[in-house]
Amino acid sequence: MITVDDGCVNWFTWTPVADLGDVVRACPLLTLIPCEIKIWAIEHRFLLNYLWMPYFFSLPASGRFRVKPLELTSGIPTDLPPSTSLNDFLRNNANLKGTKYFCKEGGCGACTVSVTTMDPFSRLHVTKAVNSCLVPIYSCDGWSIKTVEGIGNKTDGYHPIQKRLADFNGTQCGYCSPGMVMNMYSLLESNPNLKMEDVERSFDGNICRCTGYRPILDAFKSFASDATPELKKKVGDIEDVLKDAVCPKTMTACQGKLEGKPCTPLTCSGPPRLPAALQLDLKSGEWIRPTSLEDVKAFLSKASGKIRFVVGNTGRGVHRDVAEGDTYIDLNQVPELFAISTSNGLSIGAGVSLTKTIETLKNVSVTETSYKYVTALAEHLGRVANVPVRNSGSVGGNLMLKHAHHEFQSDLFTIFEAVGASVVLAGPDGEKQIPLNALLCEDMNKKVIRSVSLPPLSPDIRIRTFKITPRLQNAHAYVNAAFVADVDGAEALLKGRPSIVFGGIQLKDGFEQVHAKETEEFLTGKKLTEESVVQEALAVLGGELKESKTDVEASFSYRARLAQGLLYKFILGVLGDAVPEKLRSGATNLSREISSGKQEITSDPKDYPISKPIPKIEAWNQTAGEAQYTNDIPLLPGELHAVFVLASYGRAKLKSIDASQALAMPGVAGFFSAKDIPGANDFMQGEGVEEAPQRIVGEMEFGSQHHFYLETQVCVCRPTEDGIDVFAATQWIDKVQLAVSSILNIPENSVNVVVRRCGGAYGGKITRPNQISAATALAAYKLRKPVRMALDMETNLAIIGKRTAYIVKYQAGFEDDGKLRAVKAKIYGDVGHSVNESPITFGLSMAQNCYFSPKWNYMPVAVLTNTPSNTWTRSPGTTEGIAIIEHIVEHIAFKLKKNPFEVKQVNFIKEGELDMNGSPAEPNGLPEMVEIFKKSAELEKRMSEIQAYNEANVWKKRGLSVVPMKYPCGYPPFFRFAVSVSVFHDDGTVTVSHGGCEMGQGLNTKVAQVAAKTLGVPMDKVMIRPSDSFTNANSAVTGGSMGSEMCCYGTQEACKDLLNRMQPVKAKENKDLTWVEWVAKSFNAGIDLRATYYSVGGNPDLKPYIVYGLACTEVEIDVITGEKQVLRADILEDVGVSLSPEVDIGQLEGSFVMGLGYWLQEEIKYNPRTGEHLTNRTWEYKPPLCKDIPIDFRVSFLQNSENPFGFRRSKATGEPALCMSVCSLFAVKQAVQATRNDKNITDWWNLSGPATTEKIALATPAPLCVAEMLRVLALLPLVFLPAFYPIGFFTAEKFKFDSLDGIYEPNEALKNPNIKLSEILNGPESFAMRDNDPWIYTGIAGGSIIKFHPNTFEYETVAKSQDPGCSGTWDHRCGRPLGLRFRGDKLLVADANRGLLSVNVDDGTVEILVSSSTMVEGSPLVLVNDLDVDSNGDVYFSQSSLDVPLDFGMFTLFASGSGRLLKLDAETGEVSVLLTGLYFANGVQLSKDRSFVLVADCFRGKIVRYNLNREQGSPGVVETFIEGIPGAVDNIRASGNKKGGFLVAIPFVFNPKNFNPIDSLSEYPLTRSMIARLLYMIRLPFDFITELFPNPVTGVIRSAIGGFGLNDYFTKVKHGMVVELSESGEVLRTLHTVDGNYTHISCAFPARDGKRLILGSYADKGVAFVSLKK
Repeated sequence: MITVDDGCVNWFTWTPVADLGDVVRACPLLTLIPCEIKIWAIEHRFLLNYLWMPYFFSLPASGRFRVKPLELTSGIPTDLPPSTSLNDFLRNNANLKGTKYFCKEGGCGACTVSVTTMDPFSRLHVTKAVNSCLVPIYSCDGWSIKTVEGIGNKTDGYHPIQKRLADFNGTQCGYCSPGMVMNMYSLLESNPNLKMEDVERSFDGNICRCTGYRPILDAFKSFASDATPELKKKVGDIEDVLKDAVCPKTMTACQGKLEGKPCTPLTCSGPPRLPAALQLDLKSGEWIRPTSLEDVKAFLSKASGKIRFVVGNTGRGVHRDVAEGDTYIDLNQVPELFAISTSNGLSIGAGVSLTKTIETLKNVSVTETSYKYVTALAEHLGRVANVPVRNSGSVGGNLMLKHAHHEFQSDLFTIFEAVGASVVLAGPDGEKQIPLNALLCEDMNKKVIRSVSLPPLSPDIRIRTFKITPRLQNAHAYVNAAFVADVDGAEALLKGRPSIVFGGIQLKDGFEQVHAKETEEFLTGKKLTEESVVQEALAVLGGELKESKTDVEASFSYRARLAQGLLYKFILGVLGDAVPEKLRSGATNLSREISSGKQEITSDPKDYPISKPIPKIEAWNQTAGEAQYTNDIPLLPGELHAVFVLASYGRAKLKSIDASQALAMPGVAGFFSAKDIPGANDFMQGEGVEEAPQRIVGEMEFGSQHHFYLETQVCVCRPTEDGIDVFAATQWIDKVQLAVSSILNIPENSVNVVVRRCGGAYGGKITRPNQISAATALAAYKLRKPVRMALDMETNLAIIGKRTAYIVKYQAGFEDDGKLRAVKAKIYGDVGHSVNESPITFGLSMAQNCYFSPKWNYMPVAVLTNTPSNTWTRSPGTTEGIAIIEHIVEHIAFKLKKNPFEVKQVNFIKEGELDMNGSPAEPNGLPEMVEIFKKSAELEKRMSEIQAYNEANVWKKRGLSVVPMKYPCGYPPFFRFAVSVSVFHDDGTVTVSHGGCEMGQGLNTKVAQVAAKTLGVPMDKVMIRPSDSFTNANSAVTGGSMGSEMCCYGTQEACKDLLNRMQPVKAKENKDLTWVEWVAKSFNAGIDLRATYYSVGGNPDLKPYIVYGLACTEVEIDVITGEKQVLRADILEDVGVSLSPEVDIGQLEGSFVMGLGYWLQEEIKYNPRTGEHLTNRTWEYKPPLCKDIPIDFRVSFLQNSENPFGFRRSKATGEPALCMSVCSLFAVKQAVQATRNDKNITDWWNLSGPATTEKIALATPAPLCVAEMLRVLALLPLVFLPAFYPIGFFTAEKFKFDSLDGIYEPNEALKNPNIKLSEILNGPESFAMRDNDPWIYTGIAGGSIIKFHPNTFEYETVAKSQDPGCSGTWDHRCGRPLGLRFRGDKLLVADANRGLLSVNVDDGTVEILVSSSTMVEGSPLVLVNDLDVDSNGDVYFSQSSLDVPLDFGMFTLFASGSGRLLKLDAETGEVSVLLTGLYFANGVQLSKDRSFVLVADCFRGKIVRYNLNREQGSPGVVETFIEGIPGAVDNIRASGNKKGGFLVAIPFVFNPKNFNPIDSLSEYPLTRSMIARLLYMIRLPFDFITELFPNPVTGVIRSAIGGFGLNDYFTKVKHGMVVELSESGEVLRTLHTVDGNYTHISCAFPARDGKRLILGSYADKGVAFVSLKK
């Protein structure tokens, strides 16, 4: 029995009849199946709605379907697919369209409904919110289901929740509102005494793109028992409101309250009922519902084919590719699977929901001392998914998802495994109990998990769990972890083996290994108060981590340091007060308080209803689910559904299309491509810096952003006798009409476009609906049938263009006080695969913002990529334009060490100064607003508090940034809107139809207010009709915040025209007429009561104006994890006199929060090879949720401000606030900079948007500095040991060895003890020669640049690369020049410690071109290794790695695994990343024809080729040049051969029998293995150790080395090899140095005489010359 207490009451009533014959006579077209329950007949109104849905009643089954409290016995349809969801059924079969959908994976909340079910074990009713998109319809038998229509409507009255949400202006586009309402309804049903905290915690699964959440939360918090006085004041006495509330179930007076009882589910519900066993034979499988575990076992014993178990079905929201089953077994009525017991330990049935599990854990932690620890588990599970998913998802289902997909970041598995959980399995062969981790490898065929058992633990056990995510709520983890340890005493002694479990990152043995076993073993019995223990534990853990990375995952470098960071946080927590106070913040997570907001509006009572604070006029329809969206239009008989066929590669040539297989599928009516288009296949129809005293050069990057409207692109087309009707969700009716007319080659007047509303748009429905509508119209036109296309979420996000991404390369000149002298920038905009529209020029217009500079030079560049063609997105270009100049001014302030806001004020443009267009500036309103804002935002006080906070905390930092705004608004002539006003003669009611499109911005509300004010009638007399292409022909796009003003102006003028016509009638009367009388007399006088007006931009009544604003954001970050939260946001905006203050506040807040998403968390990723969009699901893409908004959100309209130029003194509000939201990015940057300041890192660096959790963490100077916690006196003088890991075998079989054509003949001069060159040249790794210069230049450890003569062996030092304080050869403050090339007369140096340098070898001056602290794509340019220079002067260079930094007191070294190839642009000085993912990127060499560049992938034994032009392949294509080299590849240089070719230096040559040094070392004890790995990684032989490690450490290391036989390792290694390769990668000849006299060859360089090779070694000091014999 499915009980649907819902909006069916709007369409039909039920009437009991005597017998079945009466039913058949009353409804002759339906066949009802009799049973023991009463039969109920249906009125014809119901019949008419369902005649075209025969499946609803036609087939028999055991269930009964109940609507309201009455029951109907009918057939459950058995020809629906088993995957049919409750949402599909409600919308398509029950025709209840109030319930929406978007993601269909439980990630958006639009589909939320309230259900009441019975727990099969406790037999108690449970009311909960569920995602109807995930619930299989066949699971719903026995449920009572409520949709938004059923709890309130305009006919019977609105439910208090619906009304409250509308009254608080908590709805804009309204598409999310039904889901919000039903989630709140379920919350109140299950928890009538809820708190405000419960509200914030319970909306983690409901996305709203429009409002910014604040009014939604306020509306629902007003139901809380601890609602604030401000909320109570807004709704009156909340107790009275709740006392008088109707019953949420019956919409009548609540019987429970009348009896003085709380309104619980049992008070308002019927008796419990459990469905009986069920077995349905479906067309596509079998559906079985057992009612006991024995039944399950019996079914399994005889079942064949693929079995799918069903409980909550939430796994489909994670893995869409789950194969359908042959047999579906619904476990929801098996009592044993829902049992919870504490009699013999804590046992939780596998069918128990996560919500019930959390409740159980909280209760048990209070009642059972040995289960005190489960509080931490409950808190962690509260962050799994969201409320509706937790309500449905089961413990067993979550574990089985982990079983099927080991990489799944199951929080439940991680935390349960850490505490030693076990599972009981059941099957035909009986039951058994196994450890939880054994489940991963268990064969689960014909088995189910019966229960999970948690062991009792000592109440003194220390447990900590972590979940680090891209968003605070409803996000899977980058890494999750759980730590359990028995800790004793003040010394924090670990008694026994701790339990350390990770998810989201692989350990050595893959995802099947979840315990960090080596770290657990190492820590056993250790004292955490010992400095060496902490450091070595972190290092051991680093050694256990194994790289794995997909294109969509966070980088391994981030996840690896995050895993180590979480261990560090756990240790800090264990040590507690033993840790210095400044470091204690590292132990805690960010703490978020309940959010609140303050709003200060402008309003003029004299102008009411204009400027009156009222809710949107559609708000109640939206909250009741009565507002109709395009996809809610009922299906017509014969209607077809259309979908796009997508390409798998962007910008590829389509060779052929074969649709034959698709056309052969049942139900497929046609396939249409470009060749079928009868019309046009086109749906679019469109210096001075050098002169300044100071200058900066830099680069910034802004990512893209999805519109993320919850109503996807949708269109319904219906052929008519005179053309075609098009129902589209569009912002531009005229363009849809043109597109359809053009593609079908029919007249425009044959195309009728209708738009009621859009469920969100944000610019994404300006031009892209043209494409959807044209395609849908083509199919309808060809097939002569109604066709509907509603894109699913993945398709919509994949094919529809988004916000344009930008890379900006800039220069700026300025005075010593920061005042601009000149600004120059190239603005590269990613327009996608084609230029349909580009907002880059919009960015130019805003890239001046509120500042003055004598010279502006902006150059826009549209860049084509293999991604979808990008399009307008809210505040297109303007957002980025303001961000560009704000970034530049922030950079200036940084260089001058000034407060950025002070520098910004210095640059405010003054009246009369020329803007970048050469026009004199109007009076600037910002200085006055700044003084107001300083006080209201408490800037001075907060900046002081932030400084004090940052000084007091190492691991938590705060930042604050202020952004001013000057936003020009105008009325271009292409903005034009038709408005029609009609007055009806009998009752005087008014309808208005306009050419704008309502999409949540309150356009209709403002138009109604203007019409009511102008005509002098009450608001309830005015109705706004849908827009269409007939009434409102030739109207422009609704966008740019101009649509509302111009439609309001048109409405006002049309109403004035009406009044002017009617005025003579009124003048004839000797008495005052009521409005109705006046209308009637005017009608009788033959006056036309209709008026139109065509509102066109450029009208003298509407002049351009400026919107001024200021925004300030304060953020807090966790330095270890990169997590962030917005503590407070203040906005002051000049809106003039608001037309509708509630609407405008909502627009401003929603716009700003959308900007927070853009700058802080919404990251889009593509497959770099194909252009495939990878973040096209809510699983990967993370717009803000309610806990991402500012905790303290204060919004004020500038008081006493009027706009003499705009409509009725108002200003636009829809877009400007988004432009100011970039302050959030700069605030995060300020917080990160506070960490960098702690490290005395003072170089400028970039933080590109969005500032994701990963980027923030990687922008910090070091992940951990254990030395700061405990003064390190450990075995090695390290801050942090390497996260080093096996990278596979080198196999000599792949690499062809030729005969030894070269003979090793070291130059005798080097053996002469009187020649000191070999001693001076300490570790040369590269050579360079200058034209017409006989000397050879090289760099040595310590930073010296040496030149020596190849014949006389004279030498001299020409320059030194050193920072102040350099104390010796291996001091990290000294240079480490690894790569050298000449560019003209300047020697360019790749310096591992300092970056890219330019050395004048004639006078010894050294210039840093790019500092090692420069951040490029979130990582510093440390360990720059080699470089080459092309004919344009551009520098291609390698960076060995980005991973965990190690400070040995000699230089900063990074562990392997994330090397990069980069390019330094000679013209702009900007650095870009060409290639990533190299294992220690070393040598770099351009080909002879400059068509490609080679880079050594050192530890993979390969060389990678990166193509530079199309002659050799597409630019940027990466290919393997040669692989299988049995050793580490170091330096690559041109061979000097006329035909081209390369010399490759190989310092290590491993034996050709699959020898892997890392695996060999892993045999040794952990401590010693760690040292061995370190020594191997930095590639140093024994005789170098004394220089590397000074006493007394040297003796310790030597003894450790001898203790585990590192000599055995070196006996397996041949030292030194040079290979000559052709331009195509063929091995020409090889040179081995096997006698041990000259080892570890770092570079090979051809001498000018062509007879010798010059060799360098970083082990055997100096150079050697090899004479070649042919």
